[in-house]
Amino acid sequence: MKKLIVLIIIILNISACANNSDESLSHDNFTLLHFGQVIEYYPDNEYIEVAVGKIIKGEHFGKRASYSNISKVGELEIKHGGKYLIAYTDENSPVYIINGNN
Repeated sequence: MKKLIVLIIIILNISACANNSDESLSHDNFTLLHFGQVIEYYPDNEYIEVAVGKIIKGEHFGKRASYSNISKVGELEIKHGGKYLIAYTDENSPVYIINGNN
């Protein structure tokens, strides 16, 4: 229960950390919100592949997911093997990568 409350607070306050995004990070906008562990990351191509972990909202079929058009939230350094919160809306919108190690 405590983890759920902390997650809700993080999601609600995350737009304050989104210095590089004009869009709101309201959790209602996302069709898929899940944790993922980085398998491959190509910063020059803005492409990431993750092993799908706990799904918070939406459905995903399969053990892996790949995303392009990524947007890091806050001062985030994406590392191979790192765990992050992934917020996906659709293929035309940025995919937000949020620190999930806390």
